[in-house]
Amino acid sequence: MNPSSQTLSFLQLHSRFSPIILFRSNLVDTFKSVDTQHYSSHLNPSRRLTRTDADYIDVIHTDAGIFGLPIAVGHADFFPNGGRALQPGCQPSYLVQLRLVDQIFACSHVRAWKLYAESVANPGAFPATKCRTWRGPNKSCNFTKDAFMGYPNNNNLTMTATKHLLQIFRQFCSKAQERHVQVCILGADTAAGHALSILVKQNPTISALHLQGTSGVESMGLDLNHFDTRCKVHSYYDMDSASKSIKSADIVVMLGLNTCTSKMSIAKLVMAEGPRVSKLAEACARYAPKAVIIVAVTPISVTLPIVAEIYRKSDWYHPGRLLGSAMLVQIKANALAGHYQTLDPQMVHVPIVGGPDVDCALPLFAQAVPVGLSLKDSEKLMEKFREQVPHPVMSTAVGLNRMITGIAMGIRGDYDANVPAFIRSNVIGTCSHLVCIVKIGKSGVLHNYGLQKLRKDELMQFEETCLELKKREEMASDLVNRKDKCALPEFMIREMEEEKTEKMGIIR
Repeated sequence: MNPSSQTLSFLQLHSRFSPIILFRSNLVDTFKSVDTQHYSSHLNPSRRLTRTDADYIDVIHTDAGIFGLPIAVGHADFFPNGGRALQPGCQPSYLVQLRLVDQIFACSHVRAWKLYAESVANPGAFPATKCRTWRGPNKSCNFTKDAFMGYPNNNNLTMTATKHLLQIFRQFCSKAQERHVQVCILGADTAAGHALSILVKQNPTISALHLQGTSGVESMGLDLNHFDTRCKVHSYYDMDSASKSIKSADIVVMLGLNTCTSKMSIAKLVMAEGPRVSKLAEACARYAPKAVIIVAVTPISVTLPIVAEIYRKSDWYHPGRLLGSAMLVQIKANALAGHYQTLDPQMVHVPIVGGPDVDCALPLFAQAVPVGLSLKDSEKLMEKFREQVPHPVMSTAVGLNRMITGIAMGIRGDYDANVPAFIRSNVIGTCSHLVCIVKIGKSGVLHNYGLQKLRKDELMQFEETCLELKKREEMASDLVNRKDKCALPEFMIREMEEEKTEKMGIIR
């Protein structure tokens, strides 16, 4: 065996060296870098890594100027979040709250290898654009995918070496224990909360269930704990019940209080539920910033944007963790199409676009799987779909349980965990949120599959739906961003003026 033709690869977790390097010496001819991490800035310049040390070096900077160099030293240098401390999630107050005091000193420093590890599992997770300074992307720099940070930024030889390393790690490292998923239900004392709690208690993917509500949840929790399933139920009903119940939750479900009727206008529905949703969102952003939030408070097309507006004011806004439930419209459309075609509804899938509420969702019956319907049949089913059920408690609970199951499977590492959800999307410029199929990962949404292809007649209906969704997003913004919290928002003032005008019999 000719040593000069061999490739040596190793992984060294130290701040002074790149983590995966193929060294060139008298014995090894090939010298390439998979990913050079940051290193101490006080070293002798002659001992620092430079471009001449390897054929190709790419660097991830996450603690520039402290434990890492603040300058570019490789052939490709990546600066996630500016490349400086503090990286997101490294705030000392947050780490103290999580009892991770030992990580305060070097939290931003060790973030580099975590980003690289994530890029191995998801090669397209970190698209990067080339700019002269970091200020560029924050201002007028046009973002183009010039490269991908981490694992996909390497050549074939380096990628092959990394694959060999991963195989060795899988062979000699014991399999990680399956992650336990905990769910919190805010508003568990409602009718939908009762039904959902029974289903989640029997869900094999859930290890703990936290119920928040009035004093009635105490007896409810005791009763549920008699079920012979592994899921343990905890009840919270005091003044600080919301903050206590969500602290250890991976998934938080917001339910409405069922104080609304189907005859109420959208504006009145928002005023009935909006202030409570805002307070719950503030608690979630503070005590469970990394939890996946499922908003199921009617109208979801307004309450989810309310939650998003609250999160934008915090340091923990992540659109991939804020999901509106579209499962009610999904299972309703599937059931209608299945029964109409005398098929098993569980084997039928009707694509949903538009909003998550019955009045603004657009089921594509013509594109149903396995068999689409004709235009005439689609119109007939659409009329049935628009019919409002006063309190769809059972169907809401079944749909939410399926959504929770899909998200829990994604958190546990299932690669095929896909769920329909009302989520932030940049597909069109009219509205910011749409119902899409999304892939769930360990930290939220990994991929948004985007908008379904639409026919001409479907496109016209979709445009009208998007305009309605835009109005509802503006209502959410008015409610959250009003200067005087005691004053009525603009949309409610307009509604009252319109009602007054109608009573006077004035036609404008």
